[in-house]
Amino acid sequence: MGPLQGLLGMIPGVGAQMRGMKVDERELDRIEAIILSMTPEERRRPELIKGSRRLRIARGSGTNVQAVNQIVKQFAQVRKVMRQMGRGPNADLGALMRQNSVNAGEPPASAGELRWWIAFQ
Repeated sequence: MGPLQGLLGMIPGVGAQMRGMKVDERELDRIEAIILSMTPEERRRPELIKGSRRLRIARGSGTNVQAVNQIVKQFAQVRKVMRQMGRGPNADLGALMRQNSVNAGEPPASAGELRWWIAFQ
């Protein structure tokens, strides 16, 4: 078990649901590069990230605009789930992620979504 997988196992209410999840460290590095290419204001308010900013972030992170779009979309999903979890003490993370997943047939959360959420806390 890698260091991030161990950390996920320690989060209350998440450990059992994420036990079998494989964490791709390269994907996390790509996400980190995208986040670090954003200004502090863009990190606080991702709704500011429009066309020219997305292109700048993509160039600065060595990725493409589609990857930036995907990260911003994932953040919006995770933000929505975290707000819903804050409403109830017995919120089930897996059920909330499935409910808010864009692709209902796929696994509801990725390690990248959790990394994004952790980066903004």
